[in-house]
Amino acid sequence: MSGDPSGALRRLAERVGIVPEYLDQSGSQVRPTSDETRIAILGAMGLEAGTPARAREALEALDAAERAALLAPVQVSPHGGAAPRLELRAPRPGAELRWQGTLTLESGEQHRLEGHGRADVHGIVHAGLGHPPEGYHTVRLRFGGRAEREAEQRLIVVPRRAPHVAPVFGVIANLYTVRRERDWGVGDLTSLAALLEWTAAEGGAFVGVNPLHAIRNRGWDVSPYSPVSRLFRNPLYLDPDAAPRPSPRARALLDSAAVHTERAALRAAPAVEYERVMALKRRVLEALHEGFTPDDGYRRYLETQGESLTRFATFEALADRFGDGDWHGWPPAYHDPAGAEVAAFRQEHASRVEYHRWVQYELDRQLGEAAARGRGAGLSIGLYQDLAIGTSGSGADVWA
Repeated sequence: MSGDPSGALRRLAERVGIVPEYLDQSGSQVRPTSDETRIAILGAMGLEAGTPARAREALEALDAAERAALLAPVQVSPHGGAAPRLELRAPRPGAELRWQGTLTLESGEQHRLEGHGRADVHGIVHAGLGHPPEGYHTVRLRFGGRAEREAEQRLIVVPRRAPHVAPVFGVIANLYTVRRERDWGVGDLTSLAALLEWTAAEGGAFVGVNPLHAIRNRGWDVSPYSPVSRLFRNPLYLDPDAAPRPSPRARALLDSAAVHTERAALRAAPAVEYERVMALKRRVLEALHEGFTPDDGYRRYLETQGESLTRFATFEALADRFGDGDWHGWPPAYHDPAGAEVAAFRQEHASRVEYHRWVQYELDRQLGEAAARGRGAGLSIGLYQDLAIGTSGSGADVWA
């Protein structure tokens, strides 16, 4: 606003916290805030400043509102120092104020406030609050007079210094890179358990891993930050060797020369072969599921996960059926997870839906066992998983 010699726009912007310039993310270039940007941000804050006159009016309105406010909206007070006091703004120096109200602590405990006082030469009346504990508290007051008025303040009582935290260290890893001698060409939950135990033995406190969300595991769809679902996990990380009670067919498949040869080739590959790893694991997992007998742990898992698990498993079964994990390409009748066609599919392909529910149960079980091994080894903080910010628009969460 070059036609604003008084600088009202810039003073208004600074008044509400709009910085005049900033250092860009490269750390090498200072970018000034343009007047156009100031006007746009102020407009988003409800302040019209498109002309010098409007900017001055907005600034004057803020000044008037501040003068008229009986209490500042926020007060920050260090705990253990001087007791916090309210600064009540009287209409003029020497005026007498009477008030009553409450101090509501963060815990919900309430204390009655009541008093009166005469304003000093600056028009301020001071009122004591005692010694509230640390926390976010609320002061609400009513003022008597010709017209009763109310005011509220957020009282934030902070520690005098940051709490001391003993230094700790841990390991952050992308699980697919955590390899071991007998893996299937990718780091898995057995690898994770070993990493947790090793970190604990070295005195570490935690292990962090990439998101373990379900992804498609083929082509370019291998990023854990654009998952099919944030609610359920990626079967790529299952260790088929760790599944309990393999059936004779599953045991024979695990011990077969073909599986051993493919595992060796995947371990020798220079990069994770997502699609090949998943194809091999799926063959074995399907055989393992055939011999699975539901137990109390499985029934509890199904009860805990409820309809969300059933819908995810149905989505995965539909993706198997149509050979496409993007539901937008399916016949329109299958776009509605609550529709009749989907219900009929779920009934007709119940064994396939059940397979995908079991896969998620086995992932949950193996992950739980890995975390327990870390705790047993002395990992004081434990395991944490990163989370994707969003989910794929073509995936199960959006479809559901």
